[in-house]
Amino acid sequence: MRLIKCYGEKLILKELKKSYEFFINEANTNKKSCSYGLIRDKTILADNISSIASVGYGLGALVIGVEHKWISYQKAYDRANRTLDTFINNVER
Repeated sequence: MRLIKCYGEKLILKELKKSYEFFINEANTNKKSCSYGLIRDKTILADNISSIASVGYGLGALVIGVEHKWISYQKAYDRANRTLDTFINNVER
């Protein structure tokens, strides 16, 4: 029974890490871009569309990354802060 539980925990952790990596890798991290922090939404309608949902999940991924020590607190804080600056200064409506 413990073997199954252990395998399940490893599987969930692997899925968590891959999900975290998706949102980290898909985020725009060009500091000179007016769309820093926006995350491309995987839609069949367009190749270059970002959504508030994608960005929201990406911000949540930063918290998970810090908790699991996949990213430093300071690095996650900076990314989140810059992303929120993008919304304040550059995102319409």
